[in-house]
Amino acid sequence: MEEKPLKDKICLITGATDGIGKSTAFHFAEKGAILILIGRNLDKGKKTVSDIIQRTKNSKIEYMQADLSIQANIIDLADRFKGKYNHLDILINNVGGFFSERIETEDGLELTFALNYLCPFLLTNLLLKSLKSSQHARILNLTSSAHRYGKIHFDDLQLTQNFFGLRAYQQSKLAIVLFTKYLAKKLINYPITVNTIHPGIVKTNICQQHNGFQEKAFKFLKNTIGISSEKAAKHITKLAVSEKLSSISGEYFVKGKIRNPSKRSKDEILAKKLWEISLNWIDLRFKISIDLS
Repeated sequence: MEEKPLKDKICLITGATDGIGKSTAFHFAEKGAILILIGRNLDKGKKTVSDIIQRTKNSKIEYMQADLSIQANIIDLADRFKGKYNHLDILINNVGGFFSERIETEDGLELTFALNYLCPFLLTNLLLKSLKSSQHARILNLTSSAHRYGKIHFDDLQLTQNFFGLRAYQQSKLAIVLFTKYLAKKLINYPITVNTIHPGIVKTNICQQHNGFQEKAFKFLKNTIGISSEKAAKHITKLAVSEKLSSISGEYFVKGKIRNPSKRSKDEILAKKLWEISLNWIDLRFKISIDLS
């Protein structure tokens, strides 16, 4: 009988209706996971669930709709999940985008920062109790080698002045690595590991929203040297199921191997400052306490 290393493991994947997220969902389903797939397009969500069930014969899959650039949607999603499931084994923070134009969300936040960073920051913290209820939980945050060129613009995190899409993207990916390393230290006494992974330059629709010069260049790079979503998903799945990696936390993976991230991403003072400022960007109208300290 084929081994099912994720059999009955409850797994939540954001950005799961396309690209890396969808390919990862297929892999997880084949390995027996109970899947909660997150996306903002209901029709794509329904089709993704149908496609996965048809191909893998795993019917333990559901779709939860949410626009993860909006904090109220993230909070509602976490509430829906916790209302149905008593624990969470694996969280894949995959959702993200590249935007050449400066766009503000309903919360008045710059979209790249809100979607690529604040979303995983908020969602992860909201689901920590569910993750702590697992015998052994894993969090995987997708990042990019672009983090190496990133800087946290504390004087203007929302990049209201001189916005440049690549600068915003690099900042968000550095923020993810800083967040991951800081969270790993906070979780050292809990049965949870958290790591970042750069799965490689991948041929995805991350730049589909607009047609600016930056996005055309980004697309050209991806289409020239990028790997398939399927290959990227294999690297993510390996980190999710490997027993050898079960105790490793706070690391940066490139594809399937631990690599040394940027010097900035290892700055603990910078990480602490970002964490504290991030808490200020969370909508306190919802009266949520997410700080573990």
